[in-house]
Amino acid sequence: MSNGNLFGWLHSMDDEKNTLQWPIRMKIAIGLAKGLAWLHHCCNFRVAHLNINTKCVLLDQNFEPKLSNFGMATLINPKEINSSRGFVMDIEFWEECFLKEDVFNYGIVLLELITGKVSPSLNISDGSLDKWVNYHSSSNSDRLHDFVDELLIGKGHDNEIFRCLKVASNCIHQSPVQRPSMLDVYTTISTISD
Repeated sequence: MSNGNLFGWLHSMDDEKNTLQWPIRMKIAIGLAKGLAWLHHCCNFRVAHLNINTKCVLLDQNFEPKLSNFGMATLINPKEINSSRGFVMDIEFWEECFLKEDVFNYGIVLLELITGKVSPSLNISDGSLDKWVNYHSSSNSDRLHDFVDELLIGKGHDNEIFRCLKVASNCIHQSPVQRPSMLDVYTTISTISD
């Protein structure tokens, strides 16, 4: 891809690369959510990617995201599972284990888009990422400025960033059952951009 991967744009030491403005980040977040929603809800075989991160989000010349690295992906056809293997698999359990892992990882990518930091480097004192995000996504803009990528501060996008943090918080909920589907995530995030 002509613009490499998202990791390179967010975490590069090259000043030219480390300049993604909020509208482009939102475009990437929306495009990635749309692609994952399609994989999870529109394919004949539902696809769980299982390895979503900024290194496997490739960017074309217009910064449209393309998901790569399907080496760990899992295909599942619920009709085949229920009939050909001689047992009935609990599809809800499968969704919890696989699809909701993709939702969690999407939330991590969204946090990286907001903070400009690799997720393990986020300063999380109590060890609970979803509580940390909930705390920082409250309506206190001072908290927002403490951890949002400095390139985004003061550019008139605080409301969108707050709303994206809420989406990220839902995606990384400790309980997979409480996480939204990627279709819900896409529907929500596609309405955030002003």
